[in-house]
Amino acid sequence: MTKFKRKFDVDCVEKLIDAPENAWFGDLLKCWHPAGDCPLGNELPAQDGHLRLAVRDGYLNFYRAGQSVAKVRIVNGRKLQATIHRKYVFGKDCQAGANYVLVADGGFPDERRARTPYAEEQLRGWIREASDKVYAKQEKCFVDNLVAKNPGVIDLEAGLPWDPDIWGKKSAKRIDLVALEGCGDGYKLVFWEAKLVTNSEARSRTVPTVSKQLKNYACWLATHRDEICDAYQHTCQLLVRFHALAKARYSNICDLGAAIVTVARQDVSQLGIDTRPRLIIDDANKNAAFMEHGHLDKLREEGFKVHLVRSTENMTL
Repeated sequence: MTKFKRKFDVDCVEKLIDAPENAWFGDLLKCWHPAGDCPLGNELPAQDGHLRLAVRDGYLNFYRAGQSVAKVRIVNGRKLQATIHRKYVFGKDCQAGANYVLVADGGFPDERRARTPYAEEQLRGWIREASDKVYAKQEKCFVDNLVAKNPGVIDLEAGLPWDPDIWGKKSAKRIDLVALEGCGDGYKLVFWEAKLVTNSEARSRTVPTVSKQLKNYACWLATHRDEICDAYQHTCQLLVRFHALAKARYSNICDLGAAIVTVARQDVSQLGIDTRPRLIIDDANKNAAFMEHGHLDKLREEGFKVHLVRSTENMTL
């Protein structure tokens, strides 16, 4: 069974980041806006767009409105490489071909496989393409705006390794948001699943589908709590180091959340975890039927914390 991990070789990045052929990675960091900064607002589609950084097990994801714009790895311990979906590089009407384009050694192949030198304007174009409403769906934009309002968010689109004792069918399981929440003199991990108020998974005459989803998540979190705490304490340390790299080059980057900085310095034994995931629902349009038909009550009767968001003022997790 795969273990839940969060790691990336920042020492290697520090050695490679200033090489001219890795300018694209510096530009990714330049576009990174940590949690607590830069809501999407009405900027979609955007001239220039921010990215969110998520640490994985040996790689990084840079997200734009829920879309993974770049997946970054270190190859053979000596080369930075990114994979970008071809629809962002060549447009949604691009010719058929490999799904992903490799960016490394200062460039990438075009649609005819001719070598194309990298330039920052290209990254901006990829971000704009990912901002297209064909890809940037309302629920994902809602999640990005939650990140902007909550400086304690440390992960999004968090993939959970398959556990045959919990999930019979082998498929990807992802929790929308992971955040740090104050707990006594320290912090604990909290997990949030986001839904639109119109999502059928949150509405039912009997038991909403999302209830089973959350119960399975709760079981998984309780079973793997120690490795989860280890992984996310290390995530905080990595975020601090990446922030220092970005700050040294782009002084206008916003500060990391105080919770992230604190947890990065603490021993993992000081980090708690709430194994009961929570549900946050986008109800910006104030859907009267959701309340009138008792859907909110049904969700709460299942024993889960449900936060209904009807304005930007109550987006705090």
